[in-house]
Amino acid sequence: MAFKNSNQQNRIPSFHPSDYDFFIGREEELNELEELLTLPETSPYKMIYIHGIAGIGKTLLVRMLQYRLSLEELPFFTLDCRGLKAIPDLFTQSLEDILNNHSQSFPGFTQRQNKPFLLFIDHYDEENLIAEWIQEHVITEIPDDVKIILAGRNSLRGEWLASPAWQQSIQTIELKKLSFQEVKEYVKRRGFHQTSTIYKLWHFTKGHPLALSLFTAALVRDKSAELNFREQFEVIEYLVQAFLKEVERDPEFRYLLEISTILHSFNEEGLSYINNKEVSSLQFDRLVTLSFVRQGKNGWFLDPFIRQVMNEYFKHRHPQRFEEISKRAAAYYRQKIFSSSGRKNLEYYISEFIYHLGDDLIGTSLFDLAEGSNYRLETGSRHNFLEIAEYFEGRQGHAPNYEVDYYHPGTDQNHQFRVSSEHNQRENELIDVQTLKQLGYDVFKMLKDEKGKTVGISIVIPIHRKTIPTLKNMPVTRSYFNRLSVGELSELKVAEDEVAGWFIRMIDVHNPEDPVKRSYLLYRLMPLLLSGGRIIASTPLKMYQEMLQRLGFQQVKGATHFDYGPNVPSPTFILDVRGPRLVSYLDELASSLARQTNLNLPKKSLPFSPREFEVAELIVEGLTNGEIANRLSVSQITVKKHVSQLLKKMEVKNRAQLIRRLLDYVKESD
Repeated sequence: MAFKNSNQQNRIPSFHPSDYDFFIGREEELNELEELLTLPETSPYKMIYIHGIAGIGKTLLVRMLQYRLSLEELPFFTLDCRGLKAIPDLFTQSLEDILNNHSQSFPGFTQRQNKPFLLFIDHYDEENLIAEWIQEHVITEIPDDVKIILAGRNSLRGEWLASPAWQQSIQTIELKKLSFQEVKEYVKRRGFHQTSTIYKLWHFTKGHPLALSLFTAALVRDKSAELNFREQFEVIEYLVQAFLKEVERDPEFRYLLEISTILHSFNEEGLSYINNKEVSSLQFDRLVTLSFVRQGKNGWFLDPFIRQVMNEYFKHRHPQRFEEISKRAAAYYRQKIFSSSGRKNLEYYISEFIYHLGDDLIGTSLFDLAEGSNYRLETGSRHNFLEIAEYFEGRQGHAPNYEVDYYHPGTDQNHQFRVSSEHNQRENELIDVQTLKQLGYDVFKMLKDEKGKTVGISIVIPIHRKTIPTLKNMPVTRSYFNRLSVGELSELKVAEDEVAGWFIRMIDVHNPEDPVKRSYLLYRLMPLLLSGGRIIASTPLKMYQEMLQRLGFQQVKGATHFDYGPNVPSPTFILDVRGPRLVSYLDELASSLARQTNLNLPKKSLPFSPREFEVAELIVEGLTNGEIANRLSVSQITVKKHVSQLLKKMEVKNRAQLIRRLLDYVKESD
């Protein structure tokens, strides 16, 4: 037979009952499936489709389900399409044999006609022709007493969604990655209780079940609680090859995929810029139909875990190329910042520019965990203020010590976020919800999870003439505002609809051990960079202080206070992004984080005149002839002449080839 286990009835492949001990995070789906299959009178579905990215646990879920069904003596048959090539005739004959003879295949089946016959087809979409055949023939022709359970990577699309009859007869279940709490429970069951180990594995895997199992197995094998993500290249390669099974062996397409692993989201324009040549629509269509690619509000994006592990894989294989792509990505977003007209796009471009500067603390605490999360923010209002008050009432009775690790797998750097019980208790005493309400309900932003529950809150206070009196008297904020001169205060006393700046007063989450919620709230502060004013924050927490400094905030002299305790100094930090200061800020930030967004060409290695060298550098940055002319204060005709000379000297025919040739000479700045 072409199918691995199709000749053995009610056989559960590669399953051991002790697997139940480590089966975490899928009980809800398992119970739903069991109910759908064992209570057919309550289920109108002829087919159940389980889908999710490779390694998400589809096969294990099916095996667990089959184990339960076997205890109830329900008959089932399993077909595994892995490795099956385009031989629909053999598939047809195999399936017909099963369906036509299912009553003889299983002893006792004829006495249990009130129970359905179950046909499991695993990995069904790994062979396109077989998948199409199942869709066109199997589903429409199966007997009424047979239920089919399909498992595959891709969500249903195309013809599956075109027919109302199919829509009503198919139940889909998407498997998602495990939560932080589920990862924590799994790691503890495997015998590792160290907080640092749990956080490392969370950052490594982002809740991807197969990765979690493999990396934990590495810990067990090495009898160690220490794990360096970059040293586990065999595991990384195994995972990447599993994901690449659906990617054609086309070097040009693989390079396009490599670029997309560096970007949080992408479109044809961005890929073409970084690729230094136009990406064809055919290539782009192939890319976005991969099972681990989704469409979001800023374009398309790879599953965050797959992006991370592929990113590390490609960086390991070709470090120089990886660095060049990263620089091109930063240069692309810098160019978009200065050419964008819409605020919404500008917020995104600035965030991505900062991310691609490559700072590990900023990357892991603001971006890497926030991407792909299902949280949302809800602005405070008269209608939901009771919920806000209840959140802080709950906080009053809960002031724990906690440590959260923000680990960056790419650099093996760990940043610890430590908060004492004393700090939390003091914060409870300092926060006056009723006073804050007088400044406007919208100073509160509630973090909502998928079920609509408030799981965190941020407090960001606008600075204008109405709020300044309170800011001068309120703990934590008063140290800054009371040091200002009359003239400096008058600058801040703008009308309420103008806003002179913002004071970030609080970032707080329920269940603070989970780093994702805090990351999301921090990430959602990025739009403040476009506020056109001053951004101020004051905190005694060391990781927050370091984060603010890495983001370019300056410590304010004379504004350190001791509102959190006599032995707890709390410095105040400010970032001024008024008017043209934003441009200077971004360039200074790029310089301070040691990643120049322009690609440096070695003068001694290139046969260019001084002016040709300037033009070449601007071409590599992605500027057009018109932009180069404006930058150098020359005419476009002059620029065209220089470009022609560059093409001739580099022995290339067009601009794309010129850029690629120049990139061969790129080296990092000293």
